[in-house]
Amino acid sequence: MKNINVTSANGTTHSMTSEELENLLSCVTKVKDVSFNGSCFFYYVGDNFIVELSICDGFLDYKNSLMNEWKRHGFITERFESYLHTNTYYCEYGKCSGKYNVMDKNSKVDFDYLLENTEDNIKYLVAKCIQRMKSGKI
Repeated sequence: MKNINVTSANGTTHSMTSEELENLLSCVTKVKDVSFNGSCFFYYVGDNFIVELSICDGFLDYKNSLMNEWKRHGFITERFESYLHTNTYYCEYGKCSGKYNVMDKNSKVDFDYLLENTEDNIKYLVAKCIQRMKSGKI
């Protein structure tokens, strides 16, 4: 059984077995590109959960880009040319909230999950949000 290992911009390493990853991703019922340039996707899980995954440009040449600001203020140790960001939409009783988003820690960015734009990292972030939703962990 192969492990999928990912490392965040602040050096935090996460791991998930490929079997667990594929099992969680099998819950995705539809993927929709909601951008004009292939940079934002909705992953639908059943009728009440969506993981929005955005591919963001690091703009490393710009002094005040988010990546450069985050590094300057010590939130991250590594800057990425392209990184991933998630939002989640969990709907019940006619109301939607951002529950189960791994990148949200007390309404701030959780830098432990700020990952470079790679195929494995995309799969990992989507699977991790689904895992939180299935376990009820907010």
